[in-house]
Amino acid sequence: PWPRHIVAKLVQQLDQMGAKAVVFDMVFAEYDRTSPQAFLRTLPEDHRTPSLEQNLSTLKDHDRVLADAFAQSGKVVSGFIWTNNPEATRRA
Repeated sequence: PWPRHIVAKLVQQLDQMGAKAVVFDMVFAEYDRTSPQAFLRTLPEDHRTPSLEQNLSTLKDHDRVLADAFAQSGKVVSGFIWTNNPEATRRA
C-alpha cells in the first residue's frame, strides 16, 4: 500500500490536471502505518527522545493529509463499508 500522503499528492495532481472525477475502487480501512505518530508508537521506549517525539508531533497525520486532499478536490469517490455498528465507525 502507498502511504496516504503519496495518494494525496496524486489526487492534487489529478485535480490540477483537470480531472472531472478521481475514483478509488478501494477502501482505506486501516490507519496509515507510515504516519509520523504511528511510526512513533512502533518505537521501543528506549529509542524515543523528547526531541524526536516533539518533531514527529509537528508533522501531519497521513490520513488527515489524504482526507484534506479529498475535501479540497471535491471530486473524489472511494469505496466504503456500510454498517450499523457504531463501534466499526472511524471518523478522520
